[in-house]
This record gives sequence, structure tokens and C-alpha cells, in this order.
Amino acid sequence: MTDLFFGLKQNSLTLQTFQSGVLIEQQDGEQNLAAPDVGRFRIFAVDSADTGSGAGFVDRTWLDRGEGIGIVDGNDGTIRDRKGIAGDEVLWIQVGGFQTKTATLTLDSLSSIDGAQFRISVFKLGIEVDS
Repeated sequence: MTDLFFGLKQNSLTLQTFQSGVLIEQQDGEQNLAAPDVGRFRIFAVDSADTGSGAGFVDRTWLDRGEGIGIVDGNDGTIRDRKGIAGDEVLWIQVGGFQTKTATLTLDSLSSIDGAQFRISVFKLGIEVDS
């Protein structure tokens, strides 16, 4: 059994991947820029349904030392709005390169001011097979 851990190092801009307790990949990000991919973990924002002047904006991830990973999108009016995930936004963390018959996924930290949703989807050859 392989134990994988992926996360943002507390109060830093460093994302890390551990396998069975051993650091296997580390990437440093930059304040208020896109979150980097870390080994077999890819982080990306799914473009939300923005309207009005922000309709043509392509959503992207947002990395903040104190608050974590969020999304910036076309409807975000101020820098404070860019540090979370709003109702029409989707943040994906994709894990690739492993084959398994079973997996246990644990979400260690999630904060919400208005009721966040967390969903795990499993894909095989690009087709969703479970959720």
C-alpha cells in the first residue's frame, strides 16, 4: 500500500508531495500567482460562468501565503475575493500516474463561510466512473 500526501506547507508558498512519509516532490509558488503543479498532482481552476464585463476572463488558481489556494475569476472585484472558491467556481486537484483498485482519500483542511461542497470523482481513460 502506498501512502500519498499532497499539501501546502503551513504559512508558506511551498507545495509538497510525500509518499510513505518521504518527500518526493516540492514546488515553490509565488504570492498571488498561480499554484504550481507538484509531481503527479496538478491543480487547476475550471472556468466558471462569468457574466458581464468578466465574461471573457479565464479562471486561474491563486496562491496566498496566509490563506492557501483559491481561484481568481472574471467576477472577482477586489484582491480579497481572489483568495477562495466562490459558488460558480471549481478547483480541481488531479492525481495521475498511479494504478489502484481501492483508495482512501482524506481532506485535512477546508474552511468555508457559506457551506462549501467537496466532491471526489474517479476517472478511467478520461471517463468518470465514480463520484
